[in-house]
Amino acid sequence: MKNKVIPNPILPAAESAGTSQRMVVLVLLPEDNMTIGPQTRKEGSKWRDARSSLHLRGETRPRLQQGVGLMLGSLARKALRRVYHHTDRILIAEFSGNPVTTVIVVYSPTNVAPPEEVEKFYEDLATAVRDVPAHNFLAILGDFNARLGPEDARFPYYDSTNRNGAYLTALLMEHELLPANTMFRKRTGKRWTFQDRASGMLRQLDYILVRQKWRNSILNAEPYSTFSSVGSDHRVVSMRVRLSLRVPKPSPRIRYDWKAFSTDSGLQARTSLQSRHPDIVVARGRVEEARLGYVSEPTVERRGILNEAKQLLFSTYDKIKGEELMERVQRVQAAQGERQYGEAWRVINEMTGRKRTKEGQVEGHSPEERVVTWFNHFRRLLGTTAEGDEEEIPSFLQNLNIDDGPFTTSEFARAKTTLREGKSAGPDGIPQRS
Repeated sequence: MKNKVIPNPILPAAESAGTSQRMVVLVLLPEDNMTIGPQTRKEGSKWRDARSSLHLRGETRPRLQQGVGLMLGSLARKALRRVYHHTDRILIAEFSGNPVTTVIVVYSPTNVAPPEEVEKFYEDLATAVRDVPAHNFLAILGDFNARLGPEDARFPYYDSTNRNGAYLTALLMEHELLPANTMFRKRTGKRWTFQDRASGMLRQLDYILVRQKWRNSILNAEPYSTFSSVGSDHRVVSMRVRLSLRVPKPSPRIRYDWKAFSTDSGLQARTSLQSRHPDIVVARGRVEEARLGYVSEPTVERRGILNEAKQLLFSTYDKIKGEELMERVQRVQAAQGERQYGEAWRVINEMTGRKRTKEGQVEGHSPEERVVTWFNHFRRLLGTTAEGDEEEIPSFLQNLNIDDGPFTTSEFARAKTTLREGKSAGPDGIPQRS
């Protein structure tokens, strides 16, 4: 299966009186081609694709508005599952398939926009990306108004990253994305996507973002001057995709010889773990010394010494944890200053445990709270005590001719006659005799 994903350029405004609205249009051609990009249209008017029956209508409003929209071909409409508005700058569409394809159309604020506006846009975009299932083929397309340098992209157009590029790089690192149109080595003329009308300067502002797990499915990505005839200042960015699905190889099971480990003194010496904190070693030594003293002479005084040694050990643990936390915070700040966003996010995930597999631990922040959780669980499981007086259940078998007293001599003789010679012994190990 081959798809072509193309961000369209910004088309000129409609030459008519009234207001206009700029929107991002996604065109899925009948040949399974995909086109996306910002387009200007007049509000209140109606756009129609000659190969599609899908209409986009605007509402008449007395001011300019920027938004995003979709335009689909006839075959693409059959695969469309849903399309919904996330924000005024972000639109999301899902298409049926195996895997499901999720397309996010975006239009970012410019590099001179207020930082609060840019941060709000990337926060909304990060929320939209997190809501996309991990197995979906995700494509984020649009005008990001960002420059990426060689430290953040493989084959970019620029030599450095600007402010919007730093926000974009943080998004790529956090969600394991990559800009597809910077993956391939192209000549300089095949990298720029925008030409300034006033100065004629060439820029690379449009990107197609995909997840790194689909890296091998991207065949090519580059811009074209397809819309140069309509006077656009943006170029078309095209991406060819062929899904590459591979079954992971099973990892061989490793068998360990635990007996050899327990008897090999050299191996134990190499694999024994020692604390790297001298304070912990000293505190543990005091606890062990106090414990041995209390075992040899269990007095109240020695018990108090043991408790003091334990409290010192716990406080030492808390102190070292605080020092390690501050060290990690400094590592994050240093990595951010050096634009090593991948290292910064790795440390953040390690600190917060955001991508760590959840362990089966009882809910509670302390042992006492976990005991309460267990108690409430079993109380609900076993039920509550019945209220009121218990009703006495009458016995159906009464006054039966059953003797429950000691065995008599006649009963013993009658039971003995039923035994057979050579019968195996019972559970008590005593053989039966007649």
